[in-house]
Amino acid sequence: MNSTALWDDLLGTLRAERTTYHHLFTLLTQEHDALRRMASDPLLELAEHKKIVLSDLRDLDTRRVTLFEALLGSQTIHTPLDWLPLLTQAQPPWGGQAAAEFREVVKVARRVADQGRQNAELTHRGLGMVREALRLIHGGGNQDPTYEGSGEMRMPSVTSSLSVLG
Repeated sequence: MNSTALWDDLLGTLRAERTTYHHLFTLLTQEHDALRRMASDPLLELAEHKKIVLSDLRDLDTRRVTLFEALLGSQTIHTPLDWLPLLTQAQPPWGGQAAAEFREVVKVARRVADQGRQNAELTHRGLGMVREALRLIHGGGNQDPTYEGSGEMRMPSVTSSLSVLG
């Protein structure tokens, strides 16, 4: 494959990676909404879609790094951003175009990471509320437990001719 074809392949890979990150961002935004509503069915569906998109991103990342190395040589790279100076110094006009596309990929990837952190925080808060509710129901807060460990209602102090135990 000649140099022009490699640069074209890299530009196409970067565009595909950016589009895929946008798709993941959309899924994470939908996930955030489903988490706020505690809607399990959409969360399960979104998890399946995310799995596919994340697999695509892994493949695109591998392809991008392979193309970077083919075009720019094997380098000691500590972070993905270390490629940017090499791209900007690369053969015009492709190096500049690739650097601009890669900056866009990084920008969208950061939005994805931020949304992922927000979803993680929301999940953590939700789990904390569920744990606290379970603690109170099962006897926390200096009260007799409302439910037994088996899930049956415990109402020793309630006298009634009606069966509230189901």
